[in-house]
Formats: sequence, structure tokens, C-alpha cells
Amino acid sequence: MSSSMPEFEMPPERVPATSGEPGGDGPHDGAAVGAPTGDAGLDGAGRGDERQERRRGRRRLVVGVAAVAAIAIVAGSAAVTQDLERRAAEADVAALTEATLAYVGALEDGRAEEATALVPVVGDASLLVDAVLGAADRIAEAEVVAVEVEGDAARVELAYRSTSGPVGRTLEAERRAEGWALVTSLAEPIALDPAQIMGLRPTIAGVEVVEAGRLLYPGVYRTDAVERALWATEPMALPVDGDPRTPVVAPEVPIVVGSVPFPEAFERSRAHFEACQLAGSCPIADGALAEQGSMSLLDLGADGSVTMQADLLALRSSASGLTELRMGVRAATAEDGEVVWECTNPTLRDEQAAPPFVPCAVAP
Repeated sequence: MSSSMPEFEMPPERVPATSGEPGGDGPHDGAAVGAPTGDAGLDGAGRGDERQERRRGRRRLVVGVAAVAAIAIVAGSAAVTQDLERRAAEADVAALTEATLAYVGALEDGRAEEATALVPVVGDASLLVDAVLGAADRIAEAEVVAVEVEGDAARVELAYRSTSGPVGRTLEAERRAEGWALVTSLAEPIALDPAQIMGLRPTIAGVEVVEAGRLLYPGVYRTDAVERALWATEPMALPVDGDPRTPVVAPEVPIVVGSVPFPEAFERSRAHFEACQLAGSCPIADGALAEQGSMSLLDLGADGSVTMQADLLALRSSASGLTELRMGVRAATAEDGEVVWECTNPTLRDEQAAPPFVPCAVAP
């Protein structure tokens, strides 16, 4: 009987272990289990450098983001500051415009006392009352043209229309604890020369205008009508534009026609001249009165008197031309109402000194 023999298998080939590998026969068998080879160590170092670079990158990114944020904060702060400054400037302009329009609005409406309370004046405010301004032809169309602010000081360019035409004024203002306040008043001092208005002292609402330092707001005022024994005047127009650079011009006095005794004054001056010639006390004793000249008004006295000047033309017997003479004539009323006449002796027109008044002589 035959039997089968098992197949022979070759044992696995034993590979000699090298030092440091598991299962090796060397003295350090297994001592370096898990230790990386030389290539594996280089790979690990590379990965470490990469991680450090990533961390540095993240730090640079964080720093960059922080820098951008800081720039944004600074830029935002500057924008906020500019916005606040712009809004503050707009508020200043609005406040100054409002204060100015409130002031000129009071003047346009005739509220003089309110205007003075808003902007105090320096001078005599006797005429700065509602009754006086209310009766005047006042300014109109007032508007603020421009506003310039420099710290706590400001200038407001104002335009309005007066009866004489457009007027522009610069008003100064200053910042105070309670807000902006105008410090330039439109009240203008009036200084009329009594000599230019023939000695009259016109009044408005009973208050004299010619007193030094007396103030008026812009407008056209009309003085009180006056009636005396020998003369009378109608109201005079007194224009005030509110600009001290353009002084108020003395108005022409509107005399009531026929109130001044001019015709009789002519006769009195002629009679006095003839009497002077006969007495030999005139500068042209040998001359004859060629013709009567003009008669002009010099002064209207508060006592009702009238002072006039007669201009005479005389012809010397030894000269070929006419000689100009002048003499004063004054009329006043006595207590009984009778008119009393006074004259000066005739003088040459170019003489400066005027002789005194004496009772007018009666013609022979």
C-alpha cells in the first residue's frame, strides 16, 4: 500500500535584522522602536517651520487688522470732529442771522424800545421811542447778506432799503454766556446846525432834534409844525439812513406862505436907507438908491421874531457902476401885539462887521 508523503514547505527566509530594528539580534535590539529615520526627522522639522510661519503670518494678520482698525478709528474721529465743527458753524450763523433779523424786524415795525433793548445804544435815546419811530417812514426789505465768525467775535453784513435807496451796514457781534449779541446799533446821532435852518430848533414829538448826541433810528421823520406870531412852518422831512458815514443834511425849512411879513420889511429897509442918506450916516451919502434888491430870511426866533437881510443896489454920483449894500431888518411883537421894527445901517456887502440893530427910521 502506498502512502503519500506530505509536501515539503520551505521555511520563510530569515532576514538578518539590522541594529535598531525590532527582532534584531544586535545588542540594541528594539531600543529605537518608533524612532524616526533620518528622512522622517527632516520632514518633522519642515512641518514645525511651517507651523511657526503660519503662526507668524497669523500674528502679522492680527497686527495688520489692528493697524487698519486704528486708522479707521482716527479717520472716523476726524470725520466726527469735522461734522461737529460744521454743525457748530452752522448753528453760529443761524443764531446770528436770527438775532439780526429780530433787531431789524423791530425797526421795520416801529418798535424802537424793543430794538434798543436788543442792541443798547451810546448817546441820548430821548427820540428812540415807539411813538417817534412809529410815525416815520421806516426801513424795509432787510436781509442778512453774509456772516463771518472768528472765535467769539462775528460780523454780519446787513442790507436794507431806506427812502434814499439801498443801504449796506456791517454789524459787529460777540459771543456771550447767553449766546450771540449784536453790539452795533443802527441808531444815528443827529447834529443839525441851527444856523443852516435859520435858528430853528425843530422837534419831533415835542423833543428837540438839534441837541448834540441825540439819536434816531433809520427812517424819514417829520418835525412838528410850528406857528408863532410872525412866522409859521410846516413839518420838515428829516431823512436818517442809519449810516453815520452819511450825515443827516439840514432840511429846507418849509415856511408857510404869507406868514413872514416880507413886503413890509422891504418898505422899512428902503425908508431907513433914505433916512440914513439924509443924515449923512450911510456909506454912500451922495448916492441914490437905484433899485431894491432881494430880501432873505436869516433867523426865526423862538419868541416869534423874524430877522431878515435886505440887499440894496445904490448908484454913486461919481461912479459908473452899482454898489451892493446890505442891511438887517428885524420884526418882533410887543406885549400889546404891535409889531416893532428894527434895522441896521447899510454897509458895503463885503464888510464883515455888522452894525447893531436900532429902531427903523421913518422915511421923510
